[in-house]
Amino acid sequence: LITEIRDDRSPTTEGASISEATDKLVEMWKSVKENNGMRGLSFGIPKLDLELGGMAKGDLVVFAGAPSMGKSVSMLQAASASMSEGKRVLIFSLEMEQEQVAARLYSCLCGVDFSKTLTGLNCTKFDFKKIKEGADTIKKSNSRIFDAGDQSIEYIETISKVENDRCPVDLIVIDYYQLIESPDHKDDLKRLEYVSRRLKQLAKTIKVPLVTGAQLNEHGKVHGSKALGKDANILLRIHADEKNSGYVVDKSRNTQRGQFIPCSLNGAKQRFE
Repeated sequence: LITEIRDDRSPTTEGASISEATDKLVEMWKSVKENNGMRGLSFGIPKLDLELGGMAKGDLVVFAGAPSMGKSVSMLQAASASMSEGKRVLIFSLEMEQEQVAARLYSCLCGVDFSKTLTGLNCTKFDFKKIKEGADTIKKSNSRIFDAGDQSIEYIETISKVENDRCPVDLIVIDYYQLIESPDHKDDLKRLEYVSRRLKQLAKTIKVPLVTGAQLNEHGKVHGSKALGKDANILLRIHADEKNSGYVVDKSRNTQRGQFIPCSLNGAKQRFE
């Protein structure tokens, strides 16, 4: 059946023939089958993986929420899941220092309380052993953290491309999108629209999932711009009230949208469970 729908035109430098696209599709089928139904990298949250099939190459994935709802936790949980599998992750932290990022990663990856990984106080020998094991795992992934406070979209693009040329990157995490600078755009709305489009282009250019976070305004919408919601492949809104907590799938281009995926934030372990 596959050979019957192929286009036998010779490959060109612009675009792809149907034959080439079909070959890529068959490769994806094989990859999904070998990866237990996953289209790409794990979110690090089994319930999300089950519903959404992971994060595929070129996906722009957005965790949206009000302050202190777990956006950074969600992003770094995805990062730690990839690192634990030896995947190379670039983390651009525009809000936290690199040592704070490391403490959160160790808490999530090793299950040691964040208060311990952040300060080193009250750690038992067993805690230190688990942190060391986590450090060894992360080192093998050859991942990098960039924590300058004035990172522009051009800076993030350049670093990502240079690092990918140096050694292939598997995942890019940016915490978070509204803080990314763009000196050529003084108007805040235009800056956010421009940054959103460039993030999507970066994910497609390097062919990796790009995960970022977005603040919600008082109306529960992505703060400052609708563009990110349009550009995102997956938009997950973090919800919590007295009755339930979890993720609302506001957008998913390849799966059902609108469903609620229950899970709760474990602040001590810096992860959703």
